[in-house]
Amino acid sequence: MADHKPTGPSGKEPWIWMGGAICPAAEARISVTDHGFLYGDSIYETLRSYGGRPFALEEHLDRLLISASGIDLRIPMTRADLSAAIQVVIDERPGDSEAGVRLTVTRGVGPLGLDITVCENPEVILFGWPIAPGRHPMVESGVPVVVSSIRRNPSNALNPHIKSGNFLNNILAYREAKRHGAYEAILLTVDDHLAEATTSNVFWVKDGVVFSAEDQGILLGVTRRILFELLDENGIESRLGRYPVEDLYDADEAFLTSTLKGVLPIGKIDDERVGDGRPGPVTRRLVDLYEARTAQT
Repeated sequence: MADHKPTGPSGKEPWIWMGGAICPAAEARISVTDHGFLYGDSIYETLRSYGGRPFALEEHLDRLLISASGIDLRIPMTRADLSAAIQVVIDERPGDSEAGVRLTVTRGVGPLGLDITVCENPEVILFGWPIAPGRHPMVESGVPVVVSSIRRNPSNALNPHIKSGNFLNNILAYREAKRHGAYEAILLTVDDHLAEATTSNVFWVKDGVVFSAEDQGILLGVTRRILFELLDENGIESRLGRYPVEDLYDADEAFLTSTLKGVLPIGKIDDERVGDGRPGPVTRRLVDLYEARTAQT
């Protein structure tokens, strides 16, 4: 059997923080009876650094606490200790790179079964990897996406405001995108309204107005919230609502937002060009405004 070396999203070797110390990913261990492994009973946040400092740290920790409350999970570290551990992981980055950080809190070890009260020691794990500084390589061209046949879990089945390790819904949609040669998949709600992508929020522009799905059925992205601040500060009109997929197909411009992607233009949807296929003026302006905000870290 091949001995596969672990890699991070950058394709480079990651590093792990567990129990107060950094170790190589190949040496990190959790129990096979951890309920995060057995049942996806965990929460997480993904952050990244700019200039060696975590961006939007307090907003990410706020959302982590909301997720923990949503599944009655005790985080066994103080907010200050979590912040310090994140900085330790960032400081481990090689050379002049920046760092991506995934902070995971699992339910911890327990017997088989769904009773969470028997898991007494939640586990905190931080996963770090290097990120090349500068813009996403596809900002100038835009990325291709597909509208997935997989529907977003309804809010009354799994609250999308909980950023949990239960990710099978998104994995199936992302698998569909890869089969079509696309970068991302856009998910609709069970009643056929636009929701979000598998690892990002989605926006589109029509006649200079920026549109996005209402808050109730999607993950409340940190980058998404910052984007709305930038829209308000710069007098760009925006609207939230329940929109059919036809509105996305008819858009003049479209883009994704996430911690790792920033503001990333969409060039094609289901092999059809968005506008003229190049990032439009509103999207390009938002890319610049977001980069200016990250430079203030």
